[in-house]
Amino acid sequence: MQPKSSNPDVMVLDHIHQGTVFRERFATIRAERYHLEGDHRPHDHQFLEVAFVVAGQALHCSLHGEHILERGYFVVLRPGVWHAYQACVGLEVLNAYVGQELLQRELAWIQQDPLLGRLVSSLPRSLDRQGVLIGRFEGAALAECQTYWEELERTSEKTDYLGRGELMGRLLLLLTSVAKGLEPLPENHRQAPTLSDAIRNCIEGFEADPAHPWTLKQLSQQAKLNPSHLSRLFTRATGLPPLAYLNRWRLEQAAMRLVQTEDAVAQIGAELGWTDANLFTRRFRIHFGRSPSAFRQQHR
Repeated sequence: MQPKSSNPDVMVLDHIHQGTVFRERFATIRAERYHLEGDHRPHDHQFLEVAFVVAGQALHCSLHGEHILERGYFVVLRPGVWHAYQACVGLEVLNAYVGQELLQRELAWIQQDPLLGRLVSSLPRSLDRQGVLIGRFEGAALAECQTYWEELERTSEKTDYLGRGELMGRLLLLLTSVAKGLEPLPENHRQAPTLSDAIRNCIEGFEADPAHPWTLKQLSQQAKLNPSHLSRLFTRATGLPPLAYLNRWRLEQAAMRLVQTEDAVAQIGAELGWTDANLFTRRFRIHFGRSPSAFRQQHR
């Protein structure tokens, strides 16, 4: 499967956003190699992505900011997060993709694993640098990770291969290698609690209908909990009360749409719950430090 490009020497990442990167048989695990030059527009995807650089250099852009990537660096992006590669010079990236359904079923257990849980946590992406983790391999770790990636690639390419055990095993070896490259957690770090059904239902409601005028009273009625109790549970699990979390999630969605679409600023704001365009602009400026139009221009 080759993405289309006017320049045959440049790989375009647009197809990732369209969800065609997976083969039908192995719809949850995939490995691909990219050789990139120049600038590539922002894109997002509905799966976990692990990308590590084995050659060249580029500027990586996301809500987390801008970072120079070169050999040895890796990036982990949780589902729904946008990013872009700019000013690529001989960039060679090895990517591994893991579908959300796999993380929610077969790999659900690793959310509680002290090491791997940092990569696949089901907690809101805004809590961890907008869902972007960046690290760098030291010593022989890059070679080890590349070996695991190549084994994963060979296994996932077998069109007549039906054994998921080996495929899952190679994926776990790769993820473990990447997780070891992350900065150590501070000594006072406490593992975040798993999201309860009540909190998860609230978040799913926000994502299903972001323009709805949500209130704490309505959320508590749906959860069949006292409003103050729901607020305490939500804050304990996500770090923010329900409506504050909703406001930040809406702003992150607005930022993604500003970068990826040509929709008018007022339209984006209205579809995410701000019928007053001026209010949307003020909220956006407070959160990102610039207006929606300036943000769009900067990331284009």
